[in-house]
Amino acid sequence: VTNISVTGYASPEGTSDYNARLSQERAEAFAGHLIEEYRLPAEIISIDWKGADWPGLADVLEGSDFHGREGVLDIINSIPGHDDKLRALAGLDGGAVYGRLLEEVFPSLRQVALDIRFTVSPEVLRAGRRLEAVRRAVSLIDQDRHMDAVTVLEPYSSHPDQWTLLCAPYGHP
Repeated sequence: VTNISVTGYASPEGTSDYNARLSQERAEAFAGHLIEEYRLPAEIISIDWKGADWPGLADVLEGSDFHGREGVLDIINSIPGHDDKLRALAGLDGGAVYGRLLEEVFPSLRQVALDIRFTVSPEVLRAGRRLEAVRRAVSLIDQDRHMDAVTVLEPYSSHPDQWTLLCAPYGHP
């Protein structure tokens, strides 16, 4: 692991300052957990926070059948400013939509996102390619394509005849 980016988010209820602080604390706490629990060096971890996750709310609602979805999306996309958006949401359907958002949608926005960067050694890459070639060859053998299976496996052996012998019990001449 060469770098881990930890980004904290909050659901929109509360003030903009409160959500910024909450998302910061969430990111910092999770980064601390990674350092302590997995003994990761602190210098590979970067921390960011976004406050209220309005884009995340829009993403969740766009693919849902949430009652009042269109009104919420209209508010998110057309009203600037955190406090004005909240006021508009609270007024939808006499507050019923906001109540359902609080209960059904907002909890999923209280999160930490991770971006983990790592380096894979050449040996691991080669082993993965070999494993994938074996899987492909087995699939070809199952299709009675024995010579194709040998062709797939040949680059991974200094003795291609061993693959021919492997395929022979499955009907290869």
